[in-house]
Amino acid sequence: MEFNQAVAVEENENKILALVGLAMCQYLLGETSNANVTFDRINEVNLTKAEIGVVKSFIRSFKAICNATTDLEGNMLIFEEDRIGEFESVKENALNLKNRILQ
Repeated sequence: MEFNQAVAVEENENKILALVGLAMCQYLLGETSNANVTFDRINEVNLTKAEIGVVKSFIRSFKAICNATTDLEGNMLIFEEDRIGEFESVKENALNLKNRILQ
């Protein structure tokens, strides 16, 4: 599989990183307009429902194993928010890279 085809098979942070890699290649080849379009595609990447489902499944399993109380539920919601926050941080960093490179 060629590098530019990797974007289609990736999800979540890996898709963002694949787009950044493709944009960097385009930029280094002097194709700044293509690099700009590729960086803009990062805005379209969202955390997949499957990934959110994995987090929720983990929370349900953990609650069942530990006979979770309501206090634990609050902590588990923070875990879910942290996962979403991590994803958004990677996305933001990638978009900041665009601003530094394609000034």
